[in-house]
Amino acid sequence: MRRFDTPRRAPRGLLGLATLGTALILSVAWIGIVRGYVSDGPGWDALTAGTPADLALFGAAAAAPLAALWLVAAFVLIAIGLAQTQAEMRAARYQAMRTTGEIEALVRTTIEMQEQSRRQSFLSGVDLALKDLNSHAGLVTGRLGILSPEESEYLWAMNAAGDPWAFSHALLARAGEQPDFADRMAERVAADEVAAASLHRFLRRYERLLALARDHDADKLVREVLEDGPLDRLFMLFDAVSARVQALMTPAPDGADGTVPPADPWDPPGPMDSDPWPTAAAVPTAPPRTPGTQAAAQANDSAGHAGPAISPASRILPGVWAGRWTDPAHRPAPVSPYG
Repeated sequence: MRRFDTPRRAPRGLLGLATLGTALILSVAWIGIVRGYVSDGPGWDALTAGTPADLALFGAAAAAPLAALWLVAAFVLIAIGLAQTQAEMRAARYQAMRTTGEIEALVRTTIEMQEQSRRQSFLSGVDLALKDLNSHAGLVTGRLGILSPEESEYLWAMNAAGDPWAFSHALLARAGEQPDFADRMAERVAADEVAAASLHRFLRRYERLLALARDHDADKLVREVLEDGPLDRLFMLFDAVSARVQALMTPAPDGADGTVPPADPWDPPGPMDSDPWPTAAAVPTAPPRTPGTQAAAQANDSAGHAGPAISPASRILPGVWAGRWTDPAHRPAPVSPYG
């Protein structure tokens, strides 16, 4: 914290009282001198009998020193007041600077305490995260049968004794001994949903732990252990296994393995015709009506008697067939019912 020198404070009222006392004493002394001069000199009777000009001159001569004395005293008192005001302002500024320094120190202390609390909380969370990662690694090895029960029990004993990298070293050593370790492990993980879920949780926990280490500005040693330690190499191994599992569980597209995909039953066996619609000869046409039969049919229909009823299908289907002829060359010529 910045240190400030305490300003020296001038005595309050002492200089003012001394100035007033000096002015009063000098004023009384001057009045006594003037009174003695008049009494010993011309006398008060002669002074009062003089002309007004003489009286004015005497009054000016007697009052001028007193006026000058009190003007000097007033100037001194004003100077003393200004000095006291300046001293008070310096004291107030000193107090403000001291208060500001204390506030800054308090803010810095609070920030440092918060940072220490966050780092302590992160370190406590790291311990829990390492236990959780070891739990997932042990579950994966136990479900897949990578290690024997005796080896797993020994690794758990080492972990309880204070070695958080026991499972990591064991799995990395086994992966170094077997070149196809990742492929074999991926095949077993693909067949075991519990092991696959535990493997993905291990990957998510480790990525979250690294993100927290970067966000909380952890110590360099802690970040180096997490980013360049056995746990990071185990994460890379599990990440490769996870990629192989996804490749095994994703179905390959048609023709990717070199086989010919089956034929689509909806596709015609031969080449596609340039005109998929039927020609005019292939479409059946209704026989032409004579004027008599058409009038009779209309009369029967309007009278409601029995006759050749016109169904909705007979009205819709001809329009549908007629709409399919898009090429004017293949469209049949209209047939007139009157021949």
